[in-house]
Amino acid sequence: PRWVSSLDAFRSVPKDLAEASATGAVMTFVAVITCTVLFFCELSAFMTSKARTDVVLDSNQDSTLRINFDVTMLDMNCDHVTVGVWDAFGTERQNITKDILKQRLDHRGQDKGHPYTEDELIELEYSDTSFTKEELAELDSDWSSSSDQFKHDDFQKVIDAHDFTFVNFYADWCPHCRQFASTWNDFEQRLNSGQDQVVDADGAKANIRVLKINCVDFEDACREQRVQGFPTIRLFRRGAKENKEYAGPRSVDGLAAFAKQEVGKRHMHTGAHYHDIFREGCRITGKVEVARVPGTVHFQAAHTNQKTLNLAFTNVSHKIHSFTFGSSPEKGMSMLPSEYRRHANPLGGRS
Repeated sequence: PRWVSSLDAFRSVPKDLAEASATGAVMTFVAVITCTVLFFCELSAFMTSKARTDVVLDSNQDSTLRINFDVTMLDMNCDHVTVGVWDAFGTERQNITKDILKQRLDHRGQDKGHPYTEDELIELEYSDTSFTKEELAELDSDWSSSSDQFKHDDFQKVIDAHDFTFVNFYADWCPHCRQFASTWNDFEQRLNSGQDQVVDADGAKANIRVLKINCVDFEDACREQRVQGFPTIRLFRRGAKENKEYAGPRSVDGLAAFAKQEVGKRHMHTGAHYHDIFREGCRITGKVEVARVPGTVHFQAAHTNQKTLNLAFTNVSHKIHSFTFGSSPEKGMSMLPSEYRRHANPLGGRS
């Protein structure tokens, strides 16, 4: 009966209302494209993070701060490396050993480097030294008179400008100086002109300068050098605290032989450069708990109970692998965006 059909809850649409048309197809395509674009826009917004900077007060109420470090001392034995902490309260904690590991870097079986010799240290120290033409003329000139065109105000600078400096300290009134003057002038001309070359132990030409100082006009310079008699002939080596006084025959050949002998003992121009790896180093890793106030952490070279360091040959060159703050910075850094990751360990990789 028809009244039963009136109870149908799933009635169908008449076919004349469900016919396909070109307008419907266009609207379908527009709807699909719109939905697709919206989907990818939302997905991109979900997957992309935007940087935002906020300035907030640190809510951490802990009284201490943890500092994590991993540092390699390239040329220092672990026995001489200490870690110290100083803070604004005046608290000093020296030679901290708790939670710190020192690992020796001895490079067994391979000669990857060696400690610097005295000559190499001097070569490295003065390798970047350069002078203008006017400065070089000043440094190469005789100190015969205070009335010439040069200043003559820094004798140490003259020594530092040459590998070796052969100096005749004299006085005008000294009869021995006047008798020796012609010999010294011949010797000075012979070496300064390059007629007689002086080489070091490796056969490299040494930068040696021969000059004389008038102790009447430059009394202060001679007093500083403790010149007690005339003539006094000394050979100065750049970077050395001591000089060699000549006591041989006062002849050109005798002076030349002395200069060649002394210069021939040194290795002045070996092409020394800063080593990537030294004979023995020390890698220091660990952490310290410090008060949350301004302060400093020191990695120091120190004497031991059995041995005192020679500070003139102490090399504190180092490389910082990491220097971070907090309980677990490594886990947190991996979650940071790449552009912010370097701020968590700004000293990493520096030397």
